[in-house]
Amino acid sequence: MRITTLLSKFFILLAFFASQALASSWIEVQLEEYTTSIYVPELPNRRATLRSLMINLHGCDQTNIDLVEFGNWADSADTYDMVVAIPDNNGDCFGYAPTPTYGNELAHESILNLINELLNDPSLYIDPNQIYISGFGAGGTVAMEMGCRYPDVIAGIGIASAPSAGSNQYLASFAPTMTADTVANACMAFADDKTDHFGTQVVSIISGSDGTSSDGKVYSNWTNITADAFASIYEIPTVSGDKVIAGNSFDGFEATSIDGSENTRISRIFIPELEHAWSAGDIESDSTFTNHSDRYIDENGINYPEYLSNFLNVNNLKINSNDGGWSKPFIGADLYIDTTNPSCHRVFGSAYDFNGEVVSVTVSIDGTIYNASLHGTLYNAILKRDSDRFDINECLVIDEDTPIYATAID
Repeated sequence: MRITTLLSKFFILLAFFASQALASSWIEVQLEEYTTSIYVPELPNRRATLRSLMINLHGCDQTNIDLVEFGNWADSADTYDMVVAIPDNNGDCFGYAPTPTYGNELAHESILNLINELLNDPSLYIDPNQIYISGFGAGGTVAMEMGCRYPDVIAGIGIASAPSAGSNQYLASFAPTMTADTVANACMAFADDKTDHFGTQVVSIISGSDGTSSDGKVYSNWTNITADAFASIYEIPTVSGDKVIAGNSFDGFEATSIDGSENTRISRIFIPELEHAWSAGDIESDSTFTNHSDRYIDENGINYPEYLSNFLNVNNLKINSNDGGWSKPFIGADLYIDTTNPSCHRVFGSAYDFNGEVVSVTVSIDGTIYNASLHGTLYNAILKRDSDRFDINECLVIDEDTPIYATAID
């Protein structure tokens, strides 16, 4: 039986949700050793659906606040119903194996713990089959390393202007000395006994320049090496093609690799005019960001958060279409209020579990948690599935603005 446990540090999240009626916004919490900015898309009153999770790791000369303010994540998070978490490593580089730079700890275990803490918070409604990670510079290398170490967890990766996993962090600004085969071997070694899970993982790699020279900080050759390494790991052809992706001023050029089942598994994008920067696209700011004078964020290229969110949403292979796209129980589209008795309202709804049986449902009403009563099943002709009917046997007075959401447990 899967029972989701509310971790104590997430009481701040629940309190925030109750006070803000679950509106979209950034909040800041402490997760592991990281001060983490989290964007939670609006969860409309009386509705609960499962969301994806994106971990975004900053580069060496950035902070999480830089990406919160100018990384251009919010619109994509709202569009794709995705929780975005951006941890801050005190404005320093995230460390990656085998040789993190002086003073930086290896980040992978702490990032995994951070993912699990978010995943285990029932108020966020995160689907474990929709866990994604992305990063820029050293953050991009750690994102790749996370995808290599935990392919059972990470469904998709976004790697921006970054050396390949397994490389020497002290040599990040030098021309690559590793081959794609060496990188693939390092990645497979990181995975240990989890290599079978590479069969359902997808990856996007992006950088400035054209794959033959430096983008000002990192040699863009790494982007080719990483793409070829993943082709070897996934046992699919190397990327090909030259599709134009329109940018704000600088266009991107995409090559992809498709597996034998016609699934797009790898995307490699070069933006020739882009220097070393996170490609945010049009951030609607009053100033133009250049890659060296501000925060290594550029608004001239493509909107990479939008591109990446769509790429991962469309190509996710961990979501089993046979179970309706849900990997854990969820609540139907709406919760209802019976107002027949104006002084004693009743809340009711439906819960679904395509992989098992709903054991219990809890409902939060204006921040107070109630255990619902289950009343058998009812067939849903649209979903072509049985649902478990539930209600709250409490005498309540609820108006249309009262925040209500539910969690199903199997």
